Amino acid sequence: MHFRISTIEKLGDTCIRFGEAAVVGGAATLFVENFPAVVSAGGIFVGIILIWIGLLIFDGADQWGRKSQEV
Repeated sequence: MHFRISTIEKLGDTCIRFGEAAVVGGAATLFVENFPAVVSAGGIFVGIILIWIGLLIFDGADQWGRKSQEV
C-alpha cells in the first residue's frame, strides 16, 4: 500500500503540531504550583521529539510517497 506524498506531508505536519502543543503545555505547567517539574520537562522533551519526527516525515515524503497522477 502506497500513500500519496500529500498524505505523508499531512502526517508530518500533524506530528509537528502535536509537538508544538506538548512543548507549550510543558512550559506552561512549569509555572503551576505543586505540579511536578519532571512531568513538565517530560512534556517538553516529548514535544521536541515529536517535532523532530514530524520534520523527518515531512522531509522524506518525496522518497516514500506516490505522486497523485500515478495509479
